[in-house]
Amino acid sequence: MKKVLIALTVIGLAGLTSCGGGSAADIKVEDLTDACGCAEAMETVADEVLDMGIENEDDMTEEQEKEIETLFDKFDEIEDHCKDEIKIKKSDMKECGNWDSLNEKMGKVEDVF
Repeated sequence: MKKVLIALTVIGLAGLTSCGGGSAADIKVEDLTDACGCAEAMETVADEVLDMGIENEDDMTEEQEKEIETLFDKFDEIEDHCKDEIKIKKSDMKECGNWDSLNEKMGKVEDVF
């Protein structure tokens, strides 16, 4: 029984870490230690920006502006940590499974903002 419980715990933790599922606010930047962790965190932020459905920066409400500012601040925090503190390069992130998806989403964010 103990082995079954341990196996289920390991599987459950693996599922939680591999699927992301958290929000940008849940990201603990200091816990990011590798290129793929950085890429996943950046994609989480990009997803939240895109999920807001803003098509034109000029049409945002004040509430949306505050939320976007918070998300961009989180992205900057992630980028600073990854580039400056743990020395991750863009070429390192290109090796991650979500690179193409992240790159596409960042292009969409840049188109709006």
